Amino acid sequence: MNQLVASFLLAAMAFWTLSVTSAAAQEQIKGVPLVTLVYIARGAADVCGAGCNRWIAVEGKIDEAAAGRLRRVLQSPQARGLPILLHSPGGNARQSLAMGRMLRERKVAGRVARTLVKECGSDQASPDCVKLKQGGKELEAEITTTQAHCSSGCTFLLMGAATREVAFGVGIGVHLPGVTLNAKLQAVPKATRERAVGRALDSLNRDMAAYIVAMGIDRRLFDLIKTVRFESMHALTRDEIFRFGIDKREMVETDWSFNGAWIEKLVQARGTSTGKEFRIRRWRIMCGAGQSLLMSYARNNRDEPLASAALRFGADQKIVLGAFEQAALRTVTVEAGMVEKLKVATQLSLMEVGTADVAAGAERSVEETVLSTSGLAQAIEQLWRACRPQGRRG
Repeated sequence: MNQLVASFLLAAMAFWTLSVTSAAAQEQIKGVPLVTLVYIARGAADVCGAGCNRWIAVEGKIDEAAAGRLRRVLQSPQARGLPILLHSPGGNARQSLAMGRMLRERKVAGRVARTLVKECGSDQASPDCVKLKQGGKELEAEITTTQAHCSSGCTFLLMGAATREVAFGVGIGVHLPGVTLNAKLQAVPKATRERAVGRALDSLNRDMAAYIVAMGIDRRLFDLIKTVRFESMHALTRDEIFRFGIDKREMVETDWSFNGAWIEKLVQARGTSTGKEFRIRRWRIMCGAGQSLLMSYARNNRDEPLASAALRFGADQKIVLGAFEQAALRTVTVEAGMVEKLKVATQLSLMEVGTADVAAGAERSVEETVLSTSGLAQAIEQLWRACRPQGRRG
């Protein structure tokens, strides 16, 4: 009898979840469906990348039938070549590993982002919305990385993607797996339960470690996971995401966006210092006096002083941001004519020149960071309207 129960536990009772009883964990999955939803969505041109307007959405808690749902969608002709967008707190570990292997087999590109189905409005987890997403139809939607996250089993699912992108500010979390016991098995002797749970966890841990290596992820990630209790969660830093090979890009950036008060853009990139830690840069453009706007530039690497910094665009246009010795913020006035030229720029280049003892023969470091202009023109128009309610720029 004990051996039968142990075998049953090993086969069916290993789940990767945030927590079974933790109130904090329940808060983390608030607004996320408690079942796995897999569907095809479509949006505006280039919404999911250059030439991409259709994608596979996977969201909600990863349940015991999740892999089957993903397989059915991936096997459909409509899904061929589409990227997958993930938004999930995790769930069943075995299902997560199986789903990740499906992605690798089909060389699917993966990202972490929320899919907002237009028909669902603000409540993307309502019963009616869940039913709509389960209906098998291709749905009109938008994409956002705001409040997007991929934790626990979802992180393992993401590892299976042939290429992986984790946007600026997106949460990626890991922890050790836990075993959830069926209520009917509570009467089983404690010693038997403990042996079965131990065997289940040992087996799952071995499989996860092998999976990490097979997916080309640094095995040191599992060393980290082993230090994080099941009841807790470790949010991976950008340095860890890069170092472990989850997202190998040395720079990630947001689009230029208008939030009602100012335009903002954020960049996270590896520095040129010995440690090459990821550093954050931030631009904001605000209303100025008369026909001008104010641009502020902030950088968090105070230990790397600059002799000069400038934003270059067009043939010979530039906005001088100034020197950075101790202060981490510079604000400059940008006249309307320069703003109009900035608005039509197809590429921006941040040029930063470091300080050095030139008299001693040391050379100044020069670092160039190429920035996307995505969203800039629209954001400037929105800001102008906010600055000049009557539509006049003067």
